[in-house]
Formats: sequence, C-alpha cells, structure tokens
Amino acid sequence: RWLVDIARALEAAHLTGLIHRDIKPENVMIRADGLVKVLDFGIARRTRSEESHALITKRGEILGTPAYMSPEQLGGGEPEAVSDQFSWGILAYELLCGERPWRATGNLLALVTAMVHESPIHLSDRAPEIPRAVADVVMRSISRATTERNESLGSIAKQLEPFASQTSVLADRITFT
Repeated sequence: RWLVDIARALEAAHLTGLIHRDIKPENVMIRADGLVKVLDFGIARRTRSEESHALITKRGEILGTPAYMSPEQLGGGEPEAVSDQFSWGILAYELLCGERPWRATGNLLALVTAMVHESPIHLSDRAPEIPRAVADVVMRSISRATTERNESLGSIAKQLEPFASQTSVLADRITFT
C-alpha cells in the first residue's frame, strides 16, 4: 500500500511540474493514521522551462543521495520524472526485500559504479514470495535506460493497486510537502 501511495504522491508532484530528486526512505513519512507524506522538496526542480529562472541549482549540478540517484542524475544530466521513478524503485526494492538492488560492498564509489554498469539482482531472486508482476514493475523502474522504465509513477500505482492491501488512505488525501 505504501509504495502505491508514494507513487501517487510523486505523480501528483510531477503533474504540478516538480521533480523531487531525492526520494529515499528518510524523505517518506507514514503517519499513525496511515497517510503517506513525501517530504523534503528542498532540492526539487521545476520541469517547466518558463520557470527555469527560479531554479536553485545549475545545469549539470549533482544534488541528492547517490545511493538512490538515477544514472542520468549521477551523470549530471537533467532530472526528469523518470529519475524520481528510479529512486522510487530503489526504495520499493529495499522495502520489499530489505536490501538494495546492487550487491556492491565497501564504499559509495563501488555502489555508484555498480548502479551505472551492472544489472541489478532481480527482486524475485531475493524475495520469491513477491508476486512476479510486482517484482517486474519494480525492476522496470530501476532500468538504467529511461526508455525501459514504466510510463509514469501514476502507471506504477495502477499496476500495483491490485496487489496493495486495503488502505486507510483515500487517493485524494495523499499530500506532498
């Protein structure tokens, strides 16, 4: 349920023209009543070109948490909605099996190198109890090629909804701050 609600919250941000750029467990809060909140839009970036003068970062500048960054962000490219999808995918993978998709050990450089150059371990290999359709959605979201990712986070929410437990949160109550 949480993953569906997080995807919906990010889709809502994308529809307003915002890319979060730092999706990670520390930036998601689940309130006691079950409401999902996506937090810390401090390095968010507008996608609308007419508002580019208001950006707080320069083109090619890298901000965020490298362990959850998309390959395009790590390379200094322009962030897009699919960049947030990649970060959501790492968060989803970690939530579902307790580990990140790459087995890099040691330092951050080894992890980033693995993320950019190695295929992740399929979620089904680490958590065979997860329905294959769910694992495939998560795996598409962490594809290195942006064109191989899911259509949108809204699409992800629709694909995962049949597998989500009953919610105490209505879709229209999902917020981002």
